[in-house]
Amino acid sequence: MHTVFKRTLMDSYINRLQTNFNKFLKTKFYVNANQIQILTNPTDFYNHLKFKILHSKDRIFLSSLYLGKNETELVETISKALNSNPNLKVYLLFDGLRSTREKNFSSATLLSNLIAKHDHDRVFVSLYFNPSFNSSIWKDKLIPKRFNEIFGLQHMKFYGFDNDYVMLSGANLSDDYFKNRQDRYYCFQSTGLNNYYFRLHRLVSSLSYKLYPNKNSKTGFNLSWNSETVPEPIALNKRKFLKYSSKLLENFMNQEIKQQDDVKNKDTIVYPISSFVPLFHKYQDKSNEKISIMSIFNTIQKTDNLNWVFTTGYFNPIKSLQRILINSQVSNSHVITASKFANSFYQSRGISKDIPNAYLYLTYKFYKNVERNDKLDQIHIKEWQNGIIHQPNGWSYHAKGVWLLDQISKMPFLTVIGSSNYTNRSYSLDLETNLVLITTDTGLRERMNDEVQNILNYSEDIQLRKLKINNNVKILTSIFNRLL
Repeated sequence: MHTVFKRTLMDSYINRLQTNFNKFLKTKFYVNANQIQILTNPTDFYNHLKFKILHSKDRIFLSSLYLGKNETELVETISKALNSNPNLKVYLLFDGLRSTREKNFSSATLLSNLIAKHDHDRVFVSLYFNPSFNSSIWKDKLIPKRFNEIFGLQHMKFYGFDNDYVMLSGANLSDDYFKNRQDRYYCFQSTGLNNYYFRLHRLVSSLSYKLYPNKNSKTGFNLSWNSETVPEPIALNKRKFLKYSSKLLENFMNQEIKQQDDVKNKDTIVYPISSFVPLFHKYQDKSNEKISIMSIFNTIQKTDNLNWVFTTGYFNPIKSLQRILINSQVSNSHVITASKFANSFYQSRGISKDIPNAYLYLTYKFYKNVERNDKLDQIHIKEWQNGIIHQPNGWSYHAKGVWLLDQISKMPFLTVIGSSNYTNRSYSLDLETNLVLITTDTGLRERMNDEVQNILNYSEDIQLRKLKINNNVKILTSIFNRLL
């Protein structure tokens, strides 16, 4: 009877959350647990990508922050697939600033070579530039390329194949994400989800520049705005551009998806949630990620006997989320962030060398808030470390997400997977997309629990009581908090 009662509490939470979601989320998909695969490490991620690329017959669509400029093997795998399948088309979406950072040979150069080999009617490469960057007339003169990301980025990571398979992740397409950078990877065999993300890919691509090869250019490429309907987001056109992009995205997010197959026998629901703040007019944002994340934790306030795990490699959640985490009625919940030895900026050059300590300082401030609320026994703050990054066998940590667990089985029944770090930056500057997954299937919950345990296996309680942070780091962290 006790177990049944607790299960009823979990079901009650799910019902209340779905009721809340239905107020502002128009799109959801019903799937079965056997349609979902969870990968656990970078090598599996890379091998899975290459396998799906080689076996695609119709289309491949990849969205990421960037492609590493030395990822010739991945590009050659795409080229091989194009050679083997004459009907295959490839759609690639990356951030424009990150893809063109290097002066001579960049990832844009590598991609332009792929287009030249297979023609632009089979390979479509779109580079997104935040409209605030493009409309700034002084951007190139005053801001070094290494720091122009302050304007915002295309940060979505999803990878689709043919018309029935898509992977959501936080991982980009470069060497460390394929070898020694811990992330998360959820794969869905679902026509509905695949088509949803392909439409999102094409929509953001329509608001981006097109990449073309140019042998006469030092970089080997040109960028062109070749849309006759969308105004180019330069200084004089920014208002017109945002009017157009706002309308496109609002229509996309308000479109209710009618699932044709039988939903009664499905054990899992997934809700796409996204943040597109830079593409909406100011004060007219229709994004649904932030409100969804807050709804997940707000609903916990009315439910006992649930715990959560919250993780991000870059710990700086928005203040409202930090407050609701601390105020939640939990008994054994975890915050997991990267140790400074697992932060990819560890021992970097210039001002970025202070970034690991900046995130440590932000974690310390959260720790002190937990302590002031007498919650250190209920909310455990941990840091993830596997060796020391940039040294032999050292790993970095890039995973982000949320899991909700019931206290009886101690297994997750809900998770959030995707690109967001739940920061001010995520909700003001970057493009983000995630999925909320809710399941009642025991087997899938066990696999989700294995994922959590794999992360916890490399996590230890963070030692912050006697932490000393340089005053310069504190000042810089306060100044640049919105960008972290």
